[in-house]
Amino acid sequence: MLDRLEAMSPEQRQRLLENLPPERRMRIEERLRKYESLTPEQRQRLREQFERFRQLPPERQQAVRQLFQRFSQLPEDRRRAVRRGVWELQMLGPARRAIRIERPWFKKPL
Repeated sequence: MLDRLEAMSPEQRQRLLENLPPERRMRIEERLRKYESLTPEQRQRLREQFERFRQLPPERQQAVRQLFQRFSQLPEDRRRAVRRGVWELQMLGPARRAIRIERPWFKKPL
């Protein structure tokens, strides 16, 4: 929806948003503000991530949604720690990442 809104003129966007329930409109406007504040590189990365998500089978998409929902419910300090851990995993090579993932302490629930 963000791509669609981004492609609209401000007038078209306003008309579309006016027809939404207030709570949904506020959520979309907030997401749009965050999206518009991203750099072009960040926007492109977000589009690529979303495209990879769309290519997942439906059951995998559902699992990702559930994980994201659980992540969103964590306290902010824990979310920062999880983000840092994910970033660290991304920086490791495949062999070292596999070793780390197999460690018992890694398998603790969110």
